[in-house]
Amino acid sequence: MQVHQERLEQGLTSSGTSRSMVEPPTPPLDNAATGPEPYVSPPEKFDGDRKQFRCFITSCQIMFSLQRRTYNTDFARVRSVISLLIGRPQRWAHHLLRTHNPVLNSWSTFYEAMEEMYDDPHRTTNAAQALDNLKQGRNDVEEYITDFKHLALESEWNEPALIAQFRKGLSEALKDELARTGLPSSLDKTMSLCIDIDRRIRERRAERASTHPATPTRKPTIPPPYMPSQPADSGDEPMQVGAARGPLTEAERSRRRSLGLCMYCGRAGHQVRECREKPNARIGKPLALPAFASIKGICTPMSTHLIVPLSLQWDDHTTTINAMIDSGASSCFLDTEVIQTLGIPTSPKKQPYPIQLLDGSTPQSGPVTKETIPLLVTIGEQFQDTLLFDIVPSPVFPAVLGLNWLRRHNPTIDWTRSTVTFNQTDCSPTSEGLQLQTHTAAMCADIPKAY
Repeated sequence: MQVHQERLEQGLTSSGTSRSMVEPPTPPLDNAATGPEPYVSPPEKFDGDRKQFRCFITSCQIMFSLQRRTYNTDFARVRSVISLLIGRPQRWAHHLLRTHNPVLNSWSTFYEAMEEMYDDPHRTTNAAQALDNLKQGRNDVEEYITDFKHLALESEWNEPALIAQFRKGLSEALKDELARTGLPSSLDKTMSLCIDIDRRIRERRAERASTHPATPTRKPTIPPPYMPSQPADSGDEPMQVGAARGPLTEAERSRRRSLGLCMYCGRAGHQVRECREKPNARIGKPLALPAFASIKGICTPMSTHLIVPLSLQWDDHTTTINAMIDSGASSCFLDTEVIQTLGIPTSPKKQPYPIQLLDGSTPQSGPVTKETIPLLVTIGEQFQDTLLFDIVPSPVFPAVLGLNWLRRHNPTIDWTRSTVTFNQTDCSPTSEGLQLQTHTAAMCADIPKAY
């Protein structure tokens, strides 16, 4: 069958096609003279698609060769092929029948007329161009090889050119392996080697996936409202979240004096002039009253992230969630499911932007297209700000305070004592943060890989 197809292709590509080239080979005499002819499904009807012309003619030739007694005359062959035409080819052939055109007198002349009308004159050029653009990408190498072989038949390239083009379209992983193992001398051996290497790569990838399963996505939970910690029995006065240092009452002043406590921070072991938490005095300007926000009970000195309680207010609604302070995030973010659960109003962003993770990839959630309305944000009891949050999937941290927020307020973070200090004189509520040219989001160890 392969020899027959090669002879047929040689006959179809020849400009001077003869009758002997288009006639099927003679079957054995015993099958031709006796016994029923084998059943052959008729070819699919031809509608004039130049890409399908050669397949259509080859199918007709197979039918003629297997049912030689039925198609033993040129009349039967020509009329049978005409019956398989539809659309424009059918109208062309019917016109030949009505005008008794001499092209219909023999199969060879009719075939030459069809070839001139419907064979693709740019078949070789188109195949070569498609072959040059063919890439494996993320597909299995078997699919790439199948497409490559189909185009190689039409391109009429020699084997060295096909080997070079085949290697050019492989994935980067296979190119690296071929550079290490070496390239075989023939195209078939190169394809077989690539199949073996690609199979081993996929098996190894499956082994790694089973050994290190992906972290399951956790639904965010809304924490209870944050409550300041109560004084400990040891007598050490903990710092109050968001408490501004104003003038002390006479009773408090007397208590600190009798216990030998600092008149500024209320701790023992030093006096007010030695207090490290007291800001330097500025001549000619009033001292700023800093607001201290302690995150004790939420983030310990050994924690890998800095978490603060965040109170959100909009319309008549108020809720408290935990927010991570992240200098690796360019903006402030809220989790998508938190938005849906709490019913926080949102609006489309005027200019959506893509998120780029620290490893250079983009998350599966796509670009940021929505943001919240201006929300009144309270940290502790007195420090307030008005923020717009961009909405992204963040199942581990419901909220993120990013670099634009840090730059605007420039808080002092004491990592040893786990406190965040704001200078109230520098904090002015605003609904617009600093716009960065490149938006990034941190890839933390506790965040699932999908995000």
